[in-house]
Amino acid sequence: MKTTRLVPILFTAILFIACINDQFSETENNLPTLQKSWNETELTTAFYNNQSMLSHHHIDADKLRSISQQEAVIKFRFTLGLNQNQELAIDIAGIGQKGSIVSSFSSVLNTESILENSINELQYSRYSYNEPSNATTHLLPYKTAYTYINTWENAVQKKQIDNLITYEGERIRYYSLPKQIVQDMVSSKNVSAIALFLGINNNNKLTPVFIQKTYNGSLLLKNENYYLGTLNNEGDPDPNEGNIYDFTEGCPDMCDEE
Repeated sequence: MKTTRLVPILFTAILFIACINDQFSETENNLPTLQKSWNETELTTAFYNNQSMLSHHHIDADKLRSISQQEAVIKFRFTLGLNQNQELAIDIAGIGQKGSIVSSFSSVLNTESILENSINELQYSRYSYNEPSNATTHLLPYKTAYTYINTWENAVQKKQIDNLITYEGERIRYYSLPKQIVQDMVSSKNVSAIALFLGINNNNKLTPVFIQKTYNGSLLLKNENYYLGTLNNEGDPDPNEGNIYDFTEGCPDMCDEE
């Protein structure tokens, strides 16, 4: 009798554990297919049309926070893929030792144009990072962020991106950031998501540009004389709000798999 009663209990426990493991891993089975398609497929007019309509990749901040709390995670990987609709997909994974995927989830394609003015205004910004931050080496000046994003958009319009998305003849597969930098991105309670824009860096290569988003969907930005976020307990602006991040490690050539 005891054994009979334990069977459904054991089954429920196994099912519960499986659900937890799958919470952020639902995209892992699709990653190889998306990656292979991105690496090997010739880019079509449909791809360029889709890319010209894309605003950014929306990344849920709570999922980033949850993954970053796992001790096994030492960095984050942002992997490029091409889906069946000829759209550039980006999957996010917490990475452990030897490049193993601990947890992963997909970003959401955002085609709304409401952030366009905010991006354009970056070119006129005089804001500079005055407060020290744990992510200082990964902070991107506002004007530079605009230049990166605008350069990519112009290249897409001209359909001239082949040299921008490759390194020594191989398409860029993913980008990596240290766990501490991602934690810095989402450390503020006012950050609901990260908007990942695509840009072209000073090396003339594709790079992600990470900008914090508020709960009302706007970008969390600062300027020289006015602070758009909230104050901390001491009445000072939170130095982890309003930051723009870059300086990822691209693969190739900085790959971290076994």
